[in-house]
Amino acid sequence: MRILSWFVPGLVALGIAAPVLAQRDPTGTWSGQFEREGSTLEVEVVIAIGASGYAGTFSSKQLRAVSVPLSDVRFDDPRVRWRLVGDATITLFEGILDGDGIAGRLRDGDDSGTFRLRRRSAAAEPLEEESLSFTNGPVSLSGTVIYPGGPGPFPGIVFLHGSGAENRSASRFLANEFARRGVAALVYDKRGVGSSRGDWRDAGFAELVGDAAAAIEALRARPRISADRVGIHGHSQGGTIAPWVAAECPRVAFVVASAAGGVSMSEMEAYSVRNLLAERGSPEADRGLAERYARALASSAYEGAPRDELMAVWREVRDRPWAFAPPAETDPYWSFSARIASYDPLAFWARVAAPALLVYGEADERVPARESASRIADAYLRSRGSGMQVLVFPEADHGFRRRPAAKASFRWPTTVEGYPDRLIDWVLDVVARPAEIPVWSESPKPSPQSFVTRFLQAFDDHDVEGMLALAHPDVEWLVVSASTVTVESAGSAALGKGMRSYFASMPTVRAAAEDWTISGRFVAVRERTRWRGPDGHRTQSALSVYEVEDGGIRRVWYFPAQP
Repeated sequence: MRILSWFVPGLVALGIAAPVLAQRDPTGTWSGQFEREGSTLEVEVVIAIGASGYAGTFSSKQLRAVSVPLSDVRFDDPRVRWRLVGDATITLFEGILDGDGIAGRLRDGDDSGTFRLRRRSAAAEPLEEESLSFTNGPVSLSGTVIYPGGPGPFPGIVFLHGSGAENRSASRFLANEFARRGVAALVYDKRGVGSSRGDWRDAGFAELVGDAAAAIEALRARPRISADRVGIHGHSQGGTIAPWVAAECPRVAFVVASAAGGVSMSEMEAYSVRNLLAERGSPEADRGLAERYARALASSAYEGAPRDELMAVWREVRDRPWAFAPPAETDPYWSFSARIASYDPLAFWARVAAPALLVYGEADERVPARESASRIADAYLRSRGSGMQVLVFPEADHGFRRRPAAKASFRWPTTVEGYPDRLIDWVLDVVARPAEIPVWSESPKPSPQSFVTRFLQAFDDHDVEGMLALAHPDVEWLVVSASTVTVESAGSAALGKGMRSYFASMPTVRAAAEDWTISGRFVAVRERTRWRGPDGHRTQSALSVYEVEDGGIRRVWYFPAQP
């Protein structure tokens, strides 16, 4: 992120005078344009004053931004200043207030432009808002429900989060668009972000799925919501875990999975890093080296490959202008990646019965679109799926914006035609039909795979209490060697004692699931275990068969040291 500086003399070049007049008022709603290199962006800026001083928000339909907070809003008559903080840059604005207009310059690093705004009356917005709090276990979460005007009852949609520290504003544009078309929408702050408690950096997919399930139930319980017509929308990471959410909440009426991964987490990371390196300018001659670095980073993060192997490749590429250093060993990237490494989206798509819409940009640089769509559709339609549509937007990137031509001059991003209207059309069509999915009990039981997935994540975290919470009180751990079956432990107390001793002797051990086979209450997993020993990194593969019954893991048959 770049912190940038301002140069006030640039205002004179615009011909903007700064006459000495009576105190003026910058508060209100302002609409107009930002301009850079001949490219114009239509915007709305709202400035208000409160007990702590001036504050403001920024909105732009073209950027799909709604009420993004402005930072450091200042008014020193007649000068108005603010900062707009983005994902990678901070854009600074400084203008002159003259009557019902503000005009000035914007600067983003070495790039600059101009802006002109006119005061206007705030348009009446037919939407209504309601603050909503709910819990997932000990974690309190906070969100906003956006309702269409009127008494309802309305169909509803819950927005799942993408990666990183997303707050409720990340999906606010889509939520507003759905609400304007008659679908109430719940957006909420990710755990540890905004007003929500907890910490997403200490969570895995299981915890995020639990948060989403709590959000669904909270929206279904609202009196203006039609409880049997509530579905979900997830983009990127949110789209990738959407089938798990739907599998855990079978009363979900529909699933919109946008830029959803249908390959392993390691494959998806390698694909994303490879494209990022290309965006940073890796030439054709370096593509093989870039591919090796992308593969090494993904293998270290998701497959437990020794960091030494990654650093060896890094030393080969570090002088290339397109290369970027691996995250520090203490970065949450590594712990989060380890927690989600074994996630298999296709196994969960096979459990989804609700109507589903897959949405991709043809030029998605983060997710292999066509391969993911093909794999997901196959898993869904071969199992319980009631109907799926795949929507691919030509020339669209991961965020459904048109990708600029190589070496093109600056242009403000533009959304591809038909987005998000075609998504909303599909949802309205689904909720208008009679229910097509089975009626389930109000509290569906978690699947056997869900128990095992959470158990393995707790193992990776060395969280013995978390493992025991998923185990039956009479759990048995059986070691199978040749024709001999040995009872390693019987009962949760014995399992806990054994796991604590194991982790004490193997403090660096981590495991990742490589293959899954599911049959009723039995889940077979081939697990790759890695640890650092006195002679360096070690690895071995084992087969475990889990039996899940009576609300917990009842037995584990462990077949060690498979080649």
